[in-house]
Amino acid sequence: MEYEWILTGPCQPVKFDDNMPVYTIDQLEIYGEPCNWGVCAYLVTSTYDNECKPSSDWKFEQDRLGSLRPIHRYVRQKRFEYTLYQLLGFRGSVPMELIVDLRRYGYDARPTHVWESIRGFIKQSEYGNIYYNRIPSIMHMMGLRMRIDVKNNHAFIKSIVDEFRVVNARFDRLEDKPKYFPNMRFIALKFLHDFGAKFDFDIPLIRTKRKLKPLEIIWNSIKLPQKKYDEGSVNSVATRVDGELGSIL
Repeated sequence: MEYEWILTGPCQPVKFDDNMPVYTIDQLEIYGEPCNWGVCAYLVTSTYDNECKPSSDWKFEQDRLGSLRPIHRYVRQKRFEYTLYQLLGFRGSVPMELIVDLRRYGYDARPTHVWESIRGFIKQSEYGNIYYNRIPSIMHMMGLRMRIDVKNNHAFIKSIVDEFRVVNARFDRLEDKPKYFPNMRFIALKFLHDFGAKFDFDIPLIRTKRKLKPLEIIWNSIKLPQKKYDEGSVNSVATRVDGELGSIL
């Protein structure tokens, strides 16, 4: 056979052109040069895929990234701390446009109605529900002298966060526990009430009344024994919490 010596190599040519064996670039990348098995005269051809490698542009990459599901890293304690700081008016930015629109829209400044009144404005506006917990900051920017008053802010907040660690651990150990942790604002308000914070205005624990009883049941099953705290006693909370966590963990 005329080309038998060629066909003994690790791969066969894709064709012969004027008695010259023709190999592809892919074959050479896999098996090496044909001269390694005795073929000293040959041709190399390429395909469209070899010459024109697929590439993406900026729009393609953005569309691809946009189709990926974003990773939501949920850390419960950090979420609780952020909610607590917002309710105390210590964290969370508010655009000045919202304040201007609220002044134009109007609101009920009575302590028993101001939260619900401002919330109603936010709900019907385009600003979004991320500002619900920032209503105390909005009230401050509006010049309203109403707040959630706590003594010794740093020690007070630290004691609440310490006890939340216990509540969090207890929830994770509940038998037949709910799929989701209770509403963070509900838990934060419960802690503030139990720790003796002074509220200059009314904040509903939960808006949907049918959800209140199930939340109360969960709260009663995970909370520490109720006790009022003052500036002189918050320093003992860490010791009590460490002992509680030790027994749970």
